[in-house]
Amino acid sequence: MTSLLPATSPRLGVDHDHVMDLATSSLTLPPILVNKRSMRIVDGIHRFHAARMRGAACVDVWWYYGDEESAFVMSTWTNLVYGRPLSLLERTAAALRILRVHSGWTDAFIATITGLVTETVAEIRGRPGLVHTYWA
Repeated sequence: MTSLLPATSPRLGVDHDHVMDLATSSLTLPPILVNKRSMRIVDGIHRFHAARMRGAACVDVWWYYGDEESAFVMSTWTNLVYGRPLSLLERTAAALRILRVHSGWTDAFIATITGLVTETVAEIRGRPGLVHTYWA
């Protein structure tokens, strides 16, 4: 477990109460998702810390193969679908980061990934300083 690096995650921090809840539960913790290239945790940082708190020497992982930006998109989506809900601030910051890298993606698609409504993504896209890509 010492070879794993912190996540490039949409989360703004670790919820230590949630880690404690996971660590003290009798549930078997599901595998975490790790980017094989960078060894960064893509999804499951709370489960990772809970396993460490339990004294585990290892943790089950599913491997993700991709670059850091696609791993961030995957992290955002998996937290939306499977994880502890992201705050509005975290979802908004994630949309902004995704728009900076994938400006050609539609507002609706980014809304699906981040859990924001399409109109909010459009508002974020319209902010000054954000590079825009227009397709002919």
